[in-house]
Amino acid sequence: MSYIASFDIGTTNVKGILLSKDLSVQHEISLPLQVNEKNGRIEQNPDDWLESVYQIVQQWLSSGVRMNDIRLISFCGQMQDLIALDSGLCPVRPAILYSDGRAEEEAKEIINTVGRKRIEEITANPFNGTQPLAKLLWLKKHEPESFKRIKHVLISAKDYVIAKLTRQTVTDPTSASTAGCMDIRTYDWDADLIEDIGLNENLFAGIVAAGEAAGFIHEEVASVSGLPAGTPVLCGLGDAGAAALGAGVYSGKRTSIYLGTTGWVAKVSDKCGSTETGMFFLAFNQPDLYLSIAPILNAGNVFSWAAEVFGASAETHADPDYALFEQMLLEGLSKPNQLLFLPYLNGERCPVQDMKASGCYVGIKTSTTKEDLGAAALEGVAMSIRQVMEVLMKLEHERPREVIVTGGGAKSKAWCQLLSDMLNVNVKSPIQSPYLPVIGAALLGFAKVGWGERLPELVERFLEMTPYDLFQPSADKSSYYQEKYDAYRKLYPALAAIWNK
Repeated sequence: MSYIASFDIGTTNVKGILLSKDLSVQHEISLPLQVNEKNGRIEQNPDDWLESVYQIVQQWLSSGVRMNDIRLISFCGQMQDLIALDSGLCPVRPAILYSDGRAEEEAKEIINTVGRKRIEEITANPFNGTQPLAKLLWLKKHEPESFKRIKHVLISAKDYVIAKLTRQTVTDPTSASTAGCMDIRTYDWDADLIEDIGLNENLFAGIVAAGEAAGFIHEEVASVSGLPAGTPVLCGLGDAGAAALGAGVYSGKRTSIYLGTTGWVAKVSDKCGSTETGMFFLAFNQPDLYLSIAPILNAGNVFSWAAEVFGASAETHADPDYALFEQMLLEGLSKPNQLLFLPYLNGERCPVQDMKASGCYVGIKTSTTKEDLGAAALEGVAMSIRQVMEVLMKLEHERPREVIVTGGGAKSKAWCQLLSDMLNVNVKSPIQSPYLPVIGAALLGFAKVGWGERLPELVERFLEMTPYDLFQPSADKSSYYQEKYDAYRKLYPALAAIWNK
């Protein structure tokens, strides 16, 4: 049987699947990754991404998969990273991840130099210290010896793996949209903008369409990876674009929510809107479409934090017991209370744009239990998602009838039901939800290997074949959450001065 192999280079996991011509997903594997967080700085070792891909391939080989049956390899991955490589395609330092906002001062310097209006006219996106362009300037100022060694700058984690497999440095338009210096109209780097702040356009990787080949498995890599030399490798696309494709959000008909370490609400549009609220408008898989993204920095990270703090085994206090925490959530969510939680563990960027903001509880009483605290943490994320959903609704002038939830967080039935009640819409969670981004990336390769069908038809056929859980809102719960949401919206304005003295 022939396959397309597809990999998702995420923040906390690397996933791999094999997708056949009949759209059956086989040999799903997910391997955990280490994230290094200290003093608000969030980094990862790029070689961990590559090693995880190699490990997945070896597991496929051990299970009897013949590598010669792999017709093509595709990728998706976290975007908005700064991955700096030397002339030998080796990292000069750990990757600075998308949620790392250390370059706020450099972002202000760039805005003062070239003007916010000019940046947003070029990129159609807000600009702050999480953008790779600002991070590169930070590197130049704070780590000059590392900066001197840089020959290539990559934007997405999957770009690094592709570079090591093919010896080609490329990125896709969706990922490039998050760099802070791609012209959204031409899909090219804006050389004048880059050079005006004292950087070199030639450092940035070439921009290649997501469905085009980035290169082929290099001979030197074949013996190490197990992948056959000469196998074509697609450029692939950033995780937001891949998740949207996997969820069927390739036109204005659908809205999706992604629940990974971070999260977002996504919809496809034929226009770009205002960036004042922190909305992003990313190039999508064809020139006349944009992916309207309302991003949040705090989603699955809040779930993991709450599970670790409130759901650890009482006997061992070891790793969080997610099954136990799910039961705690159900108990906490089953009873009304006035406890509120701002979920800004890593600051926030939409609709609140404040990297100094932090998480906090309001309303703790002597009767408050750990079940209440865990449930309130997830309610806070759901309310944050509702806020960004409302921003998106204003842009599109319509309320979605249903949303499709993707990412690892979609495995939590308690969280999906909470979202349905909070948003007052039907929520669908496909059984393959955690793998939808990597499936979306794989579907891009069908045309390349001659398996036919246009992408929209492929996506629809896949979704029709995929079972899903349906969560419907409770009228009583939605009314209850409306009152809590009204109170929640007052929290950040009341507390902002504490963080921004």
